Amino acid sequence: MWDGLVVGARRAARRSTSAAVPPSRKHLYGVDMYPAEPVDVLADLRVGLPFADRSVDRVYAVHVLEHLVDLVSVMNELHRILADDGALPRPVPGLARRGGGG
Repeated sequence: MWDGLVVGARRAARRSTSAAVPPSRKHLYGVDMYPAEPVDVLADLRVGLPFADRSVDRVYAVHVLEHLVDLVSVMNELHRILADDGALPRPVPGLARRGGGG
């Protein structure tokens, strides 16, 4: 899996972006601050995400959260964009080595 932030939206959740999302991934957006192949939305977590309040079902933060300097601000931003029944599943580095999880 790609390291980064992936947002799964229940509908077209983006406020605005020029990124073209392939039809097969209509409601799945790769988010990063640098352009790359799986990136659909360019955003800097330090200044916020270009998604409407409570507009996404899931946020997958893969190899991201443990590297943040200001984790509280980012978690507040993720809470803002997540729907009331939204989820933020997150892998914990090194857990498999300690016998828990995969």
